[in-house]
Amino acid sequence: WSPDGQSIAFTTWDDSTGGEIYRVHVSAPGATPGVPQRLSSSKAFYEKLAFTPDGTKLLFARATRTERFESDELGFAEPSSTHADLMWMPVGCPTSKTGSAAAGGCGAATTITRLEYLSRLDPPYYGVPHFGPDSSRILLFDANANGLYSMRLDGTDRQLIARASQRPWNSNGEEPVDDA
Repeated sequence: WSPDGQSIAFTTWDDSTGGEIYRVHVSAPGATPGVPQRLSSSKAFYEKLAFTPDGTKLLFARATRTERFESDELGFAEPSSTHADLMWMPVGCPTSKTGSAAAGGCGAATTITRLEYLSRLDPPYYGVPHFGPDSSRILLFDANANGLYSMRLDGTDRQLIARASQRPWNSNGEEPVDDA
């Protein structure tokens, strides 16, 4: 949901081509719903969507379809052990650019940082972006670096907020609970 509660961002997926990010305005009860507007400009694997507190930007993790999925001999897709890029893009489209296929999405995506996948957890994990009281900074848990970090939207000025000395959770049941 957008911070003002007026729209929802969501992803789509197609096994053969990848996915997209869309936004749809939510209308009042009984009114005609909005038409989904494509925000992404290229097909990929998108996840971990988060609006900035002012609602003007959308953060997301992106990996290419081929980086994110491998197919076995039967054609079944499984998540691969890959990393993703944490990125943002503007949410509003100019009136001349509607986000249609011909227009190519709403805006260029800007890379913030690389999200390193934590392979020791099952399923694989990388942090979900959040915002604190300073809306110009992203809060992100980096399990490989065992800490909660704050950084600007361009990925600079990375600051450790809190260090985690234990695993984030007992992911596969093979470890005793007191080790979690």
